Amino acid sequence: MAWVRAAFELPHKAAVQWYPGHMAKGLQVMRERARACNCVLEVHDARIPYSGRNNALLRLGGKKPHILVLNKEDLTEVEGRTQVIQSLKQNDLNHVLYANCAQDYDESHRQIMEQIVWCLKNQPVLNKDRIFRLMVVGIPNTGKSSLINALRKTYMHRGKATRVGSVPGVTRAVLTQVRIYDDPLIYVLDTPGVMLPNIQDIEMGLRLAAVGQYS
Repeated sequence: MAWVRAAFELPHKAAVQWYPGHMAKGLQVMRERARACNCVLEVHDARIPYSGRNNALLRLGGKKPHILVLNKEDLTEVEGRTQVIQSLKQNDLNHVLYANCAQDYDESHRQIMEQIVWCLKNQPVLNKDRIFRLMVVGIPNTGKSSLINALRKTYMHRGKATRVGSVPGVTRAVLTQVRIYDDPLIYVLDTPGVMLPNIQDIEMGLRLAAVGQYS
């Protein structure tokens, strides 16, 4: 039985770092563009609600509303979602929703839009023309572009505005704004996924790899 491995050797945490140049550049541009946005919407993988979220993205909006959408709910168990939401809300996240952004006309799309409109209407507008701007952020491969396309299709009856893919890094630059809603007038800004510059521990790295963040 000499061929049987006696122990599983965890890789060094440096082996699971992934922070290419376009992420650092994208984050810098996002910080600049966030000043003109009224709200930040973060999309994260529902399978790892507590792992891998980038704190730099949480600070982008300052005191502006921050909505967390836990996408890919169809890959999670229904039991426990309420507990997850309550736990996240204890960390100053007042707006947390589960969603399935890949499904056309899913009920979660309506819930997300209602939350967006509520947040925008209950905070000061940055300009006099009553145009709202929403920045969509998150780590790679969580469904940011899919969410934008789903909302655009549902409420504007138009096709895809941003590219989507099943591998991280499809959106590599901060894109132009896309119109997703008419009353009130809402434009959304798609952004590249930005990973944590440093993974805190091996377990977090393994969870991120399990949901397709690393190959």
